[in-house]
Amino acid sequence: GAIHKNGHAIVPFEYARTHPFSERLASVKKEDLYGFVNTNGTMTISPRFKTARNFEEGRAPVKVDSLFGLINAKGEFVVKPQYKQIWYANNGRWGVVRDGLFGCIDKNGDIAIPIVYENLYSLTEGIACYQQNSLWGFIDKNGNKITDPVFGLVWPFREGLGRGATYRGTVIIDTAGQLVVPPRYLDIRDYHEGLARAQVFRR
Repeated sequence: GAIHKNGHAIVPFEYARTHPFSERLASVKKEDLYGFVNTNGTMTISPRFKTARNFEEGRAPVKVDSLFGLINAKGEFVVKPQYKQIWYANNGRWGVVRDGLFGCIDKNGDIAIPIVYENLYSLTEGIACYQQNSLWGFIDKNGNKITDPVFGLVWPFREGLGRGATYRGTVIIDTAGQLVVPPRYLDIRDYHEGLARAQVFRR
């Protein structure tokens, strides 16, 4: 169940599992199925899902049989179950997997980033890392490529800067995909307060 900060129970202790509240709703497991309770402990969405994840921006990924869809706070499907995976990817986007490929949809189920990538990370500062043809690049929340897939590895944007690994060293790019730091360092770590640790050679 769940308790208030004063120690009093607000969700009855009758569930096999409970998850943290998000947008005043929490998923709970009862008799092998998931539903949602509100902050008064009332079941608002009956247990009928194999898996249920947190609400974000009025939507929650739920699994029926072997596929995921998105429901609203009333428990109604806004996006019917059709994806192997769905997760909240930030900036009003939900990452999806279909036929082994990755992309993103918006809260209404419209394709925001085409489902054509070998891998796709959640958005950070409105930019996601994607993999295509075994190489990595960056893409924005609307599916526009910031860089082609030219890096052996990439890391999420921090303070408006992204990192990419090349055979000559690590580079730094800006949100327009322009080179800020050329590949003269073996390794560069995330920026914090405008500074980043860098390595010129290994001992």
